[in-house]
Amino acid sequence: MQSILIESELDATRQTGSTRVFFWQAAWEMAKDYPFGAGYSGFNVNAPQYIPEYVDTGRSANRSVHSTWFETLSEVGYLGLCLFVGLLYSAFSCTQKCKRNLIKAGDYETYHLVVAMQAALLCFMVSMTFLDRMRAEVLYWLILYTACAYHLYVVVEARKEPGAQARGQS
Repeated sequence: MQSILIESELDATRQTGSTRVFFWQAAWEMAKDYPFGAGYSGFNVNAPQYIPEYVDTGRSANRSVHSTWFETLSEVGYLGLCLFVGLLYSAFSCTQKCKRNLIKAGDYETYHLVVAMQAALLCFMVSMTFLDRMRAEVLYWLILYTACAYHLYVVVEARKEPGAQARGQS
């Protein structure tokens, strides 16, 4: 991270991948002014006020922040970012519980499908560090798939356990 910052300071006069550090800093400053977020495309609209003039932003100063984390922070604020991170953490936790139940049941084929789903979610989360993907459909499909897997392999399986009816679980 430090090398990106040093490169961006040396290279701020021409547009490169390193200029996104300035965009991230601008999103952080914007979040201080708009703690509940600036709304849909709020960063794009307000970017000229927060990005230093010496940074080459291409032909337009109204640029995207190039990070889903900072996009979320600037558009829906601190609370929205916390909820977004909580949603992703919950989806990851659901896959962990599914994997434990599938190992216990000896269903290794389905276990590997859940591992693939978890890997897709993790890969997407890493890539969204450098891309604006808060409203990407595939992200919400992955979260939906984890919810479905949790329902099938944790909730439904718990109902099948002997004595579940006696304990009041139905």
